[in-house]
Amino acid sequence: MLASIIIIAISVLALYVTMGAPPERDFEIVLNPIHPEDLTVNEWLEDFQYLYDFVEGNYPFLAVKNRTHGYNWLDLKNMFEERIRNAQNNEEFLHIIMAACQALQNRHTYVLNPTVVETRAVEFSESYPENIIFSTHVTDATDYWLDPYNRIADTRFGTTYSVNIVYDRGVYVIRDYNTAWEQRYGPDTIVTHVDGVPIDEAISMLYDVEYIDYDFARNKSYIWSITPRAFGQDVVFTIQNATMHTAEVSFDVVVGSAGMPYPYPSTPVNTTILKEERIGYLYVGSFVGDRVNQYYDDVQAFYQTIEDYDYLIIDIRGNTGGFYSVWIDGIVEPLIHTDILHTQYFAYRTDEYVTQAQSYKLSEIVAKDLFDYLPPEVLGDAFRIHKNWMTYRPEGDIEFTGEIALLTDHVVYSAAEGFANFCREFDFATIYGTTSGGDGIIISPIYFVLPNSKLVITSASSIGLDATGQANEEVRTQPDIYYESAFGNWNELINYVIDELLSS
Repeated sequence: MLASIIIIAISVLALYVTMGAPPERDFEIVLNPIHPEDLTVNEWLEDFQYLYDFVEGNYPFLAVKNRTHGYNWLDLKNMFEERIRNAQNNEEFLHIIMAACQALQNRHTYVLNPTVVETRAVEFSESYPENIIFSTHVTDATDYWLDPYNRIADTRFGTTYSVNIVYDRGVYVIRDYNTAWEQRYGPDTIVTHVDGVPIDEAISMLYDVEYIDYDFARNKSYIWSITPRAFGQDVVFTIQNATMHTAEVSFDVVVGSAGMPYPYPSTPVNTTILKEERIGYLYVGSFVGDRVNQYYDDVQAFYQTIEDYDYLIIDIRGNTGGFYSVWIDGIVEPLIHTDILHTQYFAYRTDEYVTQAQSYKLSEIVAKDLFDYLPPEVLGDAFRIHKNWMTYRPEGDIEFTGEIALLTDHVVYSAAEGFANFCREFDFATIYGTTSGGDGIIISPIYFVLPNSKLVITSASSIGLDATGQANEEVRTQPDIYYESAFGNWNELINYVIDELLSS
């Protein structure tokens, strides 16, 4: 499907970008010779068509998101095209493309920040085939898109309501309000409606502006917090306090971060000793190497300290990922005593683009009858399953043999999700907390470029399959012991686990 677009683009005097590589690894993209500032509505529509065709042929989670969110992204085509036809300028076009990617509802899939494009170009300058994607033709266009991108980001993430409206155990609760507010409405005030629409119904319509998560305990969708990017500045909220009194209010919009609302620790790594030197506690809030590598020696020394302890709590709540190597080198290999062969399976689409772009990362193809279960879409010819494996070997002389507990929440994602899944599949740790965030069985994302605007989009590349054959992005990693903490109460889960460990 995408190959035919490439052939057509070449025939109309497109800028053809390639690299000298062995024939079996040929990879090519098409960039049309037009500067972004000269784009017309026709070029906008051509770029959206390219995005649409790419998603239809390569994106792995169309059926998954249909099951979890109740809509087929491909059916939104006419709506997005109409919005593009009505766009007044490039900034509005960019906003629509960002919305279309948001509607794919995957935290690995979005329009790449132009600053990050320039960084990736340096990182991948010697890496094939990424250096074809992050070419000078693409990086030259990022200078144009940087200001519009930043203005859109400021609109989305740079303002918040004058109160903090967060999802807390099934309801949207108003937190962090001032004394006057509490005196007027009382504590534990919740939002029940938005412009007269029940809150859960209103949330379901935000697929192109918010990441809609899933509450497995209550079988319903939700968003982490309600901010102006969701409903705008003039929306009327119906609120209800603890005495069941209701009122209709509008909140002021103020400048401030509308990002992650959860009060996670400010340092990426922390260690401490708990309960009369019986329990060691290790917090790792990121698996991004340059954030945690400086703590590596301290963590290894910490392991030496707790060698004769009964328990180790590893807390990765709020960890959105980074690199597998960080948790393999820093957590797993120092604590294991025998080799572990970690096998993973990835269901890739069979389109030419994803096959070529990821071919050098893929190993053997496995038969689908190896699995007792597979997502229905993977059973057909549109997907091919690849097997990958890593061997973890004991490193160092740590003699810790105690029980390990892992603390997770819904923010845990990507490489951190991969660690949670590893803990489950190899009984490395007992998992406490809430369901994790997903998409952690992954080798790397896939990148592609819209041919006219030169906007770079990063996308999930495959369906990572857990040991049961389920899509990790769909079922996540469920805790062994489910426990929900109150919003903002960081120590509640820690104290619960301590009590559980010491009473066992």
